Amino acid sequence: HADEVSRRVADIWGLKKAGNRIVAATNKALRRAEGSESVETRGSFYSVKGRAVSVRDRSGVTSPNLRKADMLPPAEMREALRAFVERQVGCGPDEAVIGATRLFGFKRAGPDLKAVMDKELRAMLRDDVLLLRDGYVYLKDS
Repeated sequence: HADEVSRRVADIWGLKKAGNRIVAATNKALRRAEGSESVETRGSFYSVKGRAVSVRDRSGVTSPNLRKADMLPPAEMREALRAFVERQVGCGPDEAVIGATRLFGFKRAGPDLKAVMDKELRAMLRDDVLLLRDGYVYLKDS
């Protein structure tokens, strides 16, 4: 997330928070990277183009931002949902959301986290990545 990149740049410089100049410089650098064709974006999230998405366990992170629902990359949420549904060979939508949050190392799924995960689940159903049949979510047959 762009905000996390700014926070890490500030940390490199030994600062406790990212001020306006660091945020502006970081955003400028991210826009330039986006134009380089080696970086892809989705909203405020940046990733290396072509890199496989993996779900990272956040149970031991020190940055509180990395545990906020709106700071979870959509691609990582989708991968967590896909992986959980694949392991379960079908499950209820709520079970998929809660199971995917466990893959992030969260002990509980609060309302904010449930909302963003549910949004990604609905998008995956709409995009035919997942299939809802008889109240259960399955991977779409390839």
